[in-house]
Amino acid sequence: MVKVDLWRRLHDHASVKLTFELSQRGKPLLRYEGYTFCKKFEHNSRIRWVCSTHCCRGCYAYIRTIENTIITVKNEHNH
Repeated sequence: MVKVDLWRRLHDHASVKLTFELSQRGKPLLRYEGYTFCKKFEHNSRIRWVCSTHCCRGCYAYIRTIENTIITVKNEHNH
């Protein structure tokens, strides 16, 4: 699990890409290090994003954001 300190270190480098997109069905997606994450849960300004292959492959990678700022990353995929 990557906490805020590592996120700050990662974002000091231009190599880390974080983009917000829309799916083909108009749902919000987050793209991070080549993987896409879909919005799973939102409470106040906190959002939990899960790997977009979570349902079909059982991947448990996720990202948590507050107001579009990453607070937690578990970027360990099983695919």
